[in-house]
Amino acid sequence: MTLRGRRLEKALVNRKRRFWNSELLVGRASLAAAALFALLFLVSSSSAAEVQLSDFNGKPHSPLRADTRKATVVIFTLPDCPVANAFAPEINRLVADYSARGVSFYLAHVDRDLTAAEARKHAADFAFRCPVLLDSQH
Repeated sequence: MTLRGRRLEKALVNRKRRFWNSELLVGRASLAAAALFALLFLVSSSSAAEVQLSDFNGKPHSPLRADTRKATVVIFTLPDCPVANAFAPEINRLVADYSARGVSFYLAHVDRDLTAAEARKHAADFAFRCPVLLDSQH
C-alpha cells in the first residue's frame, strides 16, 4: 500500500471512530432524557389511583397519593440490570437536586421473586437516597 493509501485509510478509520463516539454520546443522552420523561408522574389531583407498595423494611408508601408534592418520580428497576445500575449516580443526583423542590422519588423493584434482603443489599450497593419499594403485584 502506498503512503497516500495508508493516509486515506487512517483518515477513514478516524472518521468512523468520531462518528461512533458521537452516536454513542447522543444515544446515551437521548436514553437518559426519554427515561426521565417516561418516569415522571405529575400528581395534580386527589383522584389519582391509590397505589400502596412497601419498602424493604415493610413500611407502606403511596407514591401516587396527591398531597403537597409537586411531582413524583417512580423509577422501575431490576437489581441485575446493568443499564439501570449504571444510572444509579444520576438517579442519586436527581434525588439530591429535586427533593428540596417538592419532588418525591421512589425506586420500585419489579422482580416478583426479589426478597426484601436482596432489595436492601441492592440499595446499599448503589447508595440509593430514595425509598426502595417492592412491587410484586405488577
